[in-house]
Amino acid sequence: MLDGNFERVMKNIEWLGSLKKEGRLKYLYLGFVVSAINYREMKDYVLLARAHGAESYFVELRIENEPTFREEKKLVITDKRRPEYNRLCRLLKDPVFSLSDCHLDLVFKNVCPAIPISDHEPHQPHERIQK
Repeated sequence: MLDGNFERVMKNIEWLGSLKKEGRLKYLYLGFVVSAINYREMKDYVLLARAHGAESYFVELRIENEPTFREEKKLVITDKRRPEYNRLCRLLKDPVFSLSDCHLDLVFKNVCPAIPISDHEPHQPHERIQK
């Protein structure tokens, strides 16, 4: 976590998990932007989400304006020329990613076609806390 407060984030996740357990929150989603820096943490993130009754969503870091973001482009992991690409594909074959509470951006299926992508349709992520 860059310039963040990990303890505060964990407390908030625990609080949201308790709301879901109490039935005051119908759905709980945790999002993760995958890059060359953090892809090794994906499995732990799925397990963290599950421990708190949440579904996990993984999206690829996308850099659209290459001349402006040349350095950031180095973080995009789904380029087959990157050394991390094959490691990412091996990681995503873990069964933890194939359950219905784990949602992978379709780009991961396109770059690593052997990955078992869940057919589970996610719920609408903008549900409000029920009082």
